[in-house]
Formats: sequence, C-alpha cells, structure tokens
Amino acid sequence: MGALVVDRISVTHAAQYTTRIQRLHPAQIEPVLTAAPAGATLDTGAQMSHIVLLGDSVFDNAVYCAPQPDVASHLRQIVGPRTAVSLLAVDGSITSEVSGQLNDVPDAATDLVISSGGNDALSHQGLLDLPVDRVARALSAFDEPLRRFGVDYRALLDQASRTGLRITVCTIYNGNLAPEIAVAARIAVALFNDIIQRAAHEVGAAVIELRAVCNSQEHYANPIEPSGSGGANIARAIADVLRVRAAR
Repeated sequence: MGALVVDRISVTHAAQYTTRIQRLHPAQIEPVLTAAPAGATLDTGAQMSHIVLLGDSVFDNAVYCAPQPDVASHLRQIVGPRTAVSLLAVDGSITSEVSGQLNDVPDAATDLVISSGGNDALSHQGLLDLPVDRVARALSAFDEPLRRFGVDYRALLDQASRTGLRITVCTIYNGNLAPEIAVAARIAVALFNDIIQRAAHEVGAAVIELRAVCNSQEHYANPIEPSGSGGANIARAIADVLRVRAAR
C-alpha cells in the first residue's frame, strides 16, 4: 500500500500546501518545503491571527536545540508581529494527554497546530524486537496498539474541532535512527501516520507531512528531536499552510 502525502501547489514566493490526500508509492515522496521569503508574514487582513502549538517535543524542543531557536521562536520570526504564537505543547506527551492542552487555548486563538503520535509510537517500540516467524504475525502485533491510538487520536481531533478553530496536524517523522532499526521503525511509523491522515481527512484538518519536512540528518538534534534547522523547516511549513488557509 502506498504512503500518504499531501499535494504541493506553487504560489508566488513560497511553496504552499493543499489538504487533498493522494496515495503514492513511497519512492514518490519528495520534499514539499520551500522556505518562505525573509520577512514574510501571515497576512490575514485587519484581523490578527493567533497560532496555538499543541502536542509534544516536536514543538516543545527548546531544551534539545539550544542555543538555536526552537520551533515557536522560528515561527514568531516568520509570521511577524501581527500574528501571535502560543506554545502549549509539552515534551513527552502522548495523544491522550494532548487533549488536556486544549483546555488552555487562549480565547483569541484562530489556528490550532497539532503534532502528536510520536510518543505513542515510541511506547510500542518493543514490538520491533518480537521473535516472529511470519510477516503476518509481525503486523498483527500492531493491531491493538494501532486501534487504541486511533481512538485517542480521533478523540483529540473531535475535541479540537469543537473549538471551531482552523486545525492543522502533523504526521510523525522518521527520525534519525540507527541503520539497524531505521527500516523497521519507518514501516511502523507509516502505520501510525495512516491513522493520522485518515482522521485529519474526516474532520477537514490540513496536514503537514513531517517526513518530507525533516528528511536529513541535520534536521535532528538526536534520534527523535528536531534541531534548530529542523525546527526552522517545521515553522516554515506551518506558516505556509496557514497562509493558504487564511486566504480562503
């Protein structure tokens, strides 16, 4: 089965994203990020935008990328003074815990950006070491963890949808893992990402494909956390998506 990616469209000065999802072969996945021009802002007219970052250490990465800026700092620099950015994401959060972050969303918020699922996947990494004699048994071992994740992730998006705000979600990136586990981990991540993509489609959320945004070694401060340059890529991807959505 092909991997799920988000279409790319070109507009003046920056690559932008649509939320139309296609099934493509993994070999067809290519980077979908072009840097926004220096000084670009999230221009939504007279109304000020307020972006809220929810989730885990993909956004709450200051401790890992210091002294370089974290994702929120990069995003504030990109979107400019007319757009506020609130960081509610908490390092280590799993999806069932991210729902609680929605209780602290400011009244002035206009956009929710969610990155969740990586820690859920990590909590089941032991499945990669199970001794099995058939591929079918290996895949079946993921059935219950994926079912539980699907329930938790859909509950999170349903709760986010009730705010009436625009929602953008991020897939789980592949990380910068040791070669001996990278292939198996990439396959497992694809299973979790299928749930994220499907749930996002069902609630009308935009999707940022982090496997294409953070796709080289320098984008990671360690095997699973974004570096300063990775955070800059993530921030630009967020700004690009929200700029398109705000213009509609």
